Amino acid sequence: MRPSVGEIVGRSGVARATVYRVLGEHPGVSAETRARVLAAIRGLGFPRGQRRGKGRRELALWVPGVARSLTIPHAWEMVDALESELPRRGGALRMISRPLPESPEDLPLELLREEFAAVFTVAFYSDRHLEVLARRWPVISLFSGRQVPGVVSISPDYAGAARLAVEHLAGLGHRRIGLVIGEPRERNFSRLFLDGYAGAAVSLGLGLDPALVHSCGSNVGAGGTAAEPTGARAARELMALPDPPTALLARHDSLAGIVRALGETGRRIGQEMSLVACGGTGMPGQFQPRLAAACYSCAATVELALSVVGLAPRPGVRMLAPVEFVPGESVRRVGGRTGP
Repeated sequence: MRPSVGEIVGRSGVARATVYRVLGEHPGVSAETRARVLAAIRGLGFPRGQRRGKGRRELALWVPGVARSLTIPHAWEMVDALESELPRRGGALRMISRPLPESPEDLPLELLREEFAAVFTVAFYSDRHLEVLARRWPVISLFSGRQVPGVVSISPDYAGAARLAVEHLAGLGHRRIGLVIGEPRERNFSRLFLDGYAGAAVSLGLGLDPALVHSCGSNVGAGGTAAEPTGARAARELMALPDPPTALLARHDSLAGIVRALGETGRRIGQEMSLVACGGTGMPGQFQPRLAAACYSCAATVELALSVVGLAPRPGVRMLAPVEFVPGESVRRVGGRTGP
């Protein structure tokens, strides 16, 4: 159970009213005093265990700031899925939107004040912060390919998505398929996407042309601007090759820029150029023409996550959410008609 205010007072040496001010995040508390109170809470071993009973289970969802998360479409699809599924399981969701603190030990007070059955994170890219969380609660890290002690990380099967996309395009006669990814690093999504793409290209006899892979950190995420959306430069440079691709494969966060750049070069999607994306099930219908895509279901991912709460082995574990290919109008048969 969480420590009492009296215990915190005794350990920190500050007045009871000061403890209440810190817990209520009152601005009139010095940084030094706040640090003493938080250190006392950590020293008391919070949390000491979960309250047992028939009440509703409350889960926390920590996203690293609303402004940042607004640019991550699947973050909000995931929130919707959690809010829909939890009541059916007798649970409730508490949303916490705070940037990652500089020190992983400085957990948000919204967590320290409450007793949660588990803590979920979305797009949470710090192993150290996850490890500290996992000392105190069962932790499910959504859209993460990391393996962190005590944490269950669940991500879409990006390698499988790339394989499905390349197989679909190759079946339509495409031999030069461009790939737009971020900077590949160990076990990150761009690495998985590249692995699936390369494996499918080799197995299908397409070969690998390094010029067709555009990898850059600015190709993904929220780094674009209105004048230069994420993915636009990659598409322009791929189209400027002496022998440009006839199709492009990209994640959801590169699509707006790619669509704009293709339009600027006079290449109509589904006609002069084919485009296949990877994203949530709601993504294909957000574009015209409707995208062909390898899709993952946020609802299915949430069901998987809720089924493994509290089951993380000591070394941690990575799990893959399944993807499926959804045909669309954004692809053409080479030398033939639009569509599959």
